[in-house]
Amino acid sequence: MAGEFSPAADPPRTPTVLATYRSPINTVAGRIIADVSDEIPFYEPSAAPLCLFFRGLKKKRVATQRRFDHFEKDPYPAQGINTAAVLVAGVTVNVQAGEGARFRANDVVLNRNTGELVLVTVVTVDALTIVRNIDGRGAVAMAAGDELEIIGSTFEDGAAMGALRSTAETNVFNYCQIFRHGFGWSRRDATSDMYGGSDPDLELKTQGIEHEKQIERSMLFGGRFLRTGVGGHEQTGSGGLDYFVTTNVWDLGNTEPTERQFVTFMEQAMRYGKNSNVGGGGSKLFIGSRRWMTWFDKIARDRVRYVDVGELLGRGRIGLTVGEFHTVHGMLTLISHPMLVGKNSGRAFVVDPAELRFRYHQGGNGFPDGNTRLLEDRQANDVDGEWLEYQTDGGLQVMLEASHSKLLNLALS
Repeated sequence: MAGEFSPAADPPRTPTVLATYRSPINTVAGRIIADVSDEIPFYEPSAAPLCLFFRGLKKKRVATQRRFDHFEKDPYPAQGINTAAVLVAGVTVNVQAGEGARFRANDVVLNRNTGELVLVTVVTVDALTIVRNIDGRGAVAMAAGDELEIIGSTFEDGAAMGALRSTAETNVFNYCQIFRHGFGWSRRDATSDMYGGSDPDLELKTQGIEHEKQIERSMLFGGRFLRTGVGGHEQTGSGGLDYFVTTNVWDLGNTEPTERQFVTFMEQAMRYGKNSNVGGGGSKLFIGSRRWMTWFDKIARDRVRYVDVGELLGRGRIGLTVGEFHTVHGMLTLISHPMLVGKNSGRAFVVDPAELRFRYHQGGNGFPDGNTRLLEDRQANDVDGEWLEYQTDGGLQVMLEASHSKLLNLALS
């Protein structure tokens, strides 16, 4: 037999009693419609000026292999260093090991230190037999360390052409690097209303920014390597500016340069490359930290003019505003780089844009090329959602390494 029915209390729950007037502070939270902006700001919406530069100025080229090479031709090394004292009457000059191969019989050689001209008659390994005082202005004793420069040659009438000399090309290479950013969402996430718009739309933008920043860091600090990964397959790393630039490196040792010291540095920084000052008006990019931008403002505020870099190079606006700093050796386009912070806040690079390009793998067999692509539907068939990835297969090509420079450890006083 069923028991007697016992009804619940009336009402079934005890309500909260407000002992004062109603206000937002004592209104049930879920009833209040939040005022949430549909815009979600990014701390670094564009932290990759190099990527923007290559994209805006079409400085990308296809690579047919995972390794891309180029050859460089160095000027003939028409000089040597004397290794021992030579008296006024001496007729044998010894140069540093390996430098003898640069000299030939009938070379006219200038001693830069003494101004004397001598004629080379015989070359035996690194020993030069010479005729002194060929122009009659007098022989001068030579000292160890004197710099000897070949300024030309002089042959007897009807003589044979003499020894053959040339410089071998230098092979410079880098690797493409496979950059991948995987992300995804569930079906419910994709179909839920959210402040700031669709979560997939927000994530597509966010991951695109992060992918580009990763490529940017590689172009700045990446190292070139080839190894076998944990899966037993080839794994390549692409060298960046920090890896390749080794000739023109100025370590300030946590000091602040004077304007005169910086202009002196520009003598070498603007010497080589298509945008050097050989033609009289060089123009290169200065990619530096905010600390470096503060230094320029300190020493040359009235001489810095701000323009769009695309317009500066005659390609139309690309959305990257930069400053122009002029010196007697050429102009620098100042680009503040947001990734040069913390331990890297004293760093900067001077680069010749004509001697840089981004190389991306051509792909093949139906696979899209390595120029950044969004690959969709990467999930397994049973996943209740969608996985995607941004993928880039490429790397920086640095040509004529001495046309670029690296500055380290600036400290402002």
